[in-house]
Amino acid sequence: MRGMGLLIGVDLVLDRKTRERARALTAKVCWRCWERGLFLTFFSGSVLRICPPLVITRAQADRALSILDDSLADALAGRVPDSVLERIQGW
Repeated sequence: MRGMGLLIGVDLVLDRKTRERARALTAKVCWRCWERGLFLTFFSGSVLRICPPLVITRAQADRALSILDDSLADALAGRVPDSVLERIQGW
């Protein structure tokens, strides 16, 4: 994880030692978050960009983290189909 203030980047990798990028997983997590009402972007193929507004409330931040957690769990468990990758440009 890297960032400053409310601008945070979270690197998703397939292997912590080799740091092989998890491009498809990152795209699927972004897609599932979007389906649930949380807009994230990804860049470099494997970095989730989290950039909430400065006026975010604690309740909104908690909701966003819940959506992100559930979306990551869905993607890791295979509950996000590969077909979404065709709809996402630049992954």
